[in-house]
Amino acid sequence: MVMVLFGTIGTISRFVSVPTAYMCCARSFIGAAVLLLFLWKLYGRMPDIQALMNNLGLVIFAGIMNGLNWLLIFEGFRRTTVAIASICYYTEPIFLLISAPLFFGEKITPRKVICIAVCFAGMVLVSDPLSGSVDAAGLKGIAFSVMAAITYTANVIATKKMRNISSVDVTVWELLIAGIVLLIYILLSSDACQVSWSIKDISLIALLGVVHTGFGYAVYYASVRKIRADTASVLGYIDPVTSVMLSIVLLGEAMAPSTAAGAVLILAASFIGAFEKKEQKA
Repeated sequence: MVMVLFGTIGTISRFVSVPTAYMCCARSFIGAAVLLLFLWKLYGRMPDIQALMNNLGLVIFAGIMNGLNWLLIFEGFRRTTVAIASICYYTEPIFLLISAPLFFGEKITPRKVICIAVCFAGMVLVSDPLSGSVDAAGLKGIAFSVMAAITYTANVIATKKMRNISSVDVTVWELLIAGIVLLIYILLSSDACQVSWSIKDISLIALLGVVHTGFGYAVYYASVRKIRADTASVLGYIDPVTSVMLSIVLLGEAMAPSTAAGAVLILAASFIGAFEKKEQKA
């Protein structure tokens, strides 16, 4: 259910007219508030300050990466189709494979090399440079989505380096830091008072903050404790599949055969790459 919920984010964002930074900033603060309420009501506590101080540098870095991640992926949603942006975003496991030898001392294996090559081939098909069917805005959207995958990889690496701090606590701090960074960016952009907010914008951003971020993350963390890691990996791919389906059905965004083939290659490479990490852990 949660992965289906996450898969609707891109489609919903297309109906929000305020600038991306405003949407992401509001979503960050609303999501953090809901998660704080979740911690207090369910566990009877607030985030562990000592655990934060022990991991302060990593938490700040992860929070900044989280803010950049949201900015980039939502810009990707707006500049290309939701389907293509979602597929490109799911190159993250490949970037994690590439980074693992440097940050976690893992070996480069033939299987990893094949996954990286297949993913690269998928990206070429998705961008479709030969036919020129993707315009300049679409290419920017693809670039933003891939950069979002890179910032998410950086966030994951920083989070994996943290010690003795709960996942929910980390997420609360990351959301707050992301919100603060985005707020500073908005204030420095000088046009903060010129943005008009409609009832529809406010309602949809509240939906993204309360349901998709606060409630979604709370349910995700509660669920992930009860299922196997490999099962969680498989279920994670419901997210991009949902995004693609909604993009086609609700937004009427067509997908060329070459794009569909590229999407299959990217998801297959990411899926196999993610499972190699599970096998190594086992």
